[in-house]
Amino acid sequence: MKLLLVIDHFGSGGAQRQLVLLAKELVESGCIVEFFVYYPNINIYKDKLNEYGLKVHSCEKSSKFSIKPILYLSNLLKTNKYDSVISFLSTPNIYAELANLINRRTTKLVVSERSCYPPGNSINAKTRIREQLHRLADAIVCNSFYQKERMIEQNPWINKKITTIINGVDIEHFSPDAKSIKTDFLVVARIDRGKNPLRLAQALRLIKDDYGYCPTINWVGKQDPSEDSLQYTKEVNEYLNVNKLQSNWNWMGEQKHVEKIMQNHKALILPSLFEGFPNVACEALACGLPILISNVCDNYRLLNNGLNGFSFDPQDARSIASSLVAFEKLSESDLAEKRAQCREYAVNTLSSKKYAENYLKLLGSL
Repeated sequence: MKLLLVIDHFGSGGAQRQLVLLAKELVESGCIVEFFVYYPNINIYKDKLNEYGLKVHSCEKSSKFSIKPILYLSNLLKTNKYDSVISFLSTPNIYAELANLINRRTTKLVVSERSCYPPGNSINAKTRIREQLHRLADAIVCNSFYQKERMIEQNPWINKKITTIINGVDIEHFSPDAKSIKTDFLVVARIDRGKNPLRLAQALRLIKDDYGYCPTINWVGKQDPSEDSLQYTKEVNEYLNVNKLQSNWNWMGEQKHVEKIMQNHKALILPSLFEGFPNVACEALACGLPILISNVCDNYRLLNNGLNGFSFDPQDARSIASSLVAFEKLSESDLAEKRAQCREYAVNTLSSKKYAENYLKLLGSL
């Protein structure tokens, strides 16, 4: 099977990581895989692409509304005779849909929605138009069950061609290290209001007041550069300073080798107010790292009926504190069991091989 994978670039985003991982597994399953991107200069995966022997076609986008990538992609489909195209993210999906339309829809097309609609928010006109273009696709993939349900609510016609394929994890790269010393809690997320650091800080204050001790939080992730996020981070730091929690909170910034960092922590905390299907939680589980996670969207699925950690209400600092305290009270045998359950769940449900098999099954049904 000859496949073309379409995305904007090879930057550090979750969608890019997932598509490169999918490409690796598809090649190992015997497929011929090529890429198309329109920002070729953004490429942190150059070595991996070379290692996997993946050919990359590119047409640099010269302006925000450039038609050049669409025409280039259309010609690529016409001349290379791919069996199927898989595109990730909104703009690449539009480009793939329009290019295939110009080409009289001669190639099977799967578009993947990688975002989610926040609950309670109305869907804007731009999104509605974008979703109507999905009529040009043969299949639509969401990486969360929540998003699939929301899209069907908005577009009942879409029900016949939409499915969910959850994210995959390289379970060899993300794996446990039983010898590492595990003392602190870990957050891996960008720093902004939606990731909810202030209520996590408030939870620490509650634990300190009620129990006389305070857990340590190591937060890995870049600062969102928006003015609102910068102001919000200032508020978080002021709260930490006023409540003398600075020594229990470390902003670690972006880090390489996150898998090594995960192996050296006792649990991952994900206090987000909203999530799709979080890569970081999947990677933590593969490392045998229990998760303390907000009870939003698809997060409950990752808990595997409570075997992998605890959930909390992200709007309630006391609920977050209760989850931290409950985790701290686990015995060593209970902790060992949870770690084993995390790894088992990741291997059985989240492996990159299973991820690729789900895409191959879908392609075979078209």
